[in-house]
Amino acid sequence: DCLNGDSNPTGFTKSGDVLFFSAENASGGPELWKTNGTEAGTVQVKNIYPGAGEGSYPKDLTDLNGRLIFSAISPGQGYEMWTSDGTSGGTFMLKDLFDGWGGAKPRNLKKIGNSVYFSARSFGTGFELFKTDGTTEGTVMVKDIFPGTDDSSPSELYDIGGGISLFMARTAWQGRELWKTDGTEAGTVMVKDIKPGHYSGIGYDYSDAAVLNGVLYFKASSADGQELWRSDGTEAGTYMLKDINAGSYGSQPFSFMTMGNAVYFVAFTPAKGNELWKTDGTADGTVMVKDISVGASSSIEENLVEFQQVFTVVNGNLFFGAQTFDTGLECWKSDGTAAGTIRLKDIAPGLQGSAPYALGATSGLFLFTAYAPGYGSELWQSDGTPGGTFMVQDIYSGELGSIFSKGAVLNNSFIFGAQNNFNG
Repeated sequence: DCLNGDSNPTGFTKSGDVLFFSAENASGGPELWKTNGTEAGTVQVKNIYPGAGEGSYPKDLTDLNGRLIFSAISPGQGYEMWTSDGTSGGTFMLKDLFDGWGGAKPRNLKKIGNSVYFSARSFGTGFELFKTDGTTEGTVMVKDIFPGTDDSSPSELYDIGGGISLFMARTAWQGRELWKTDGTEAGTVMVKDIKPGHYSGIGYDYSDAAVLNGVLYFKASSADGQELWRSDGTEAGTYMLKDINAGSYGSQPFSFMTMGNAVYFVAFTPAKGNELWKTDGTADGTVMVKDISVGASSSIEENLVEFQQVFTVVNGNLFFGAQTFDTGLECWKSDGTAAGTIRLKDIAPGLQGSAPYALGATSGLFLFTAYAPGYGSELWQSDGTPGGTFMVQDIYSGELGSIFSKGAVLNNSFIFGAQNNFNG
């Protein structure tokens, strides 16, 4: 118990043989902590921003070959890139990229090879593409894509193999389009101007794409509306895969996730609403998996996805939240077939729904929170069968329920944050 009350542990990330996370204690706000899974081994790594009520607010914790890379606030520097080996002395700011209180405000950290790529601002530039190898000297700007103080706002990178990663970025004359990088300035170029001119072919969906066999699947806007596109990193290999909903509105695909030999996503058609689709990379192999909420009503609403419906893959099953005309949001699973796409359990009968929220997975089990009458929101697990879907423990007894944070696996145990009746 980091704090007699709520310590609000978040961001559990395995690096080396420990889990790092952000938590509060009685002496200050959020700081960097670590745990080896024992009470004695759960300690604060460093008080980066000392002072009562102050905190460094570590975020975007990312493992780089056994060393932690993250962003944090320190006095006088604001948000900058930091690194930690799990010791106080080995926890330090990598580089003061933006001189002044505001800081570089790094975001969209992603490990690719032996570097972590990120978006940040520096003196004289807006938000541009940077990378770090975990050293001060190796923390550098890759390219000033939108020269001057304007932002190219590069998204998270997607590794398609061959030393090439794809991402989205903005310029003055092309708008927001698809780019690629090999980690060098010369090798960072626009792949294709999908929507020619200063209009943007790509929206600001920072983490909504998936890679299958060296090809990126994403949504883009053209005269056909927002539809499913694919790219192998070449201009010729970047094109709309299928016009799922003909017309200028498009199918508005979202929530891309790779499982097996297909990419799964949600797409809209007037006849079926938002439903689960998949693609094997061909137009003919891009099909609806199942009309979960039969008819024009949607089973998966985009405005709920960020909070409750992120796809999780466990043992060849895709777990997600969906609703039908006679039930609220409940936990479903799909093996990629219509017959294998089922509601696992009607946890909160009626239209209210249990509002499942993914925590993670361990030992072939999907772990999530769900609301059940009389218990509130508690920890549940599923092995992908109705009989194997049940509440693990009533952590906070009573209707109020517990409050959880996403967790991570360490030494065959799943470690997460939760609230109980005694410790907060």
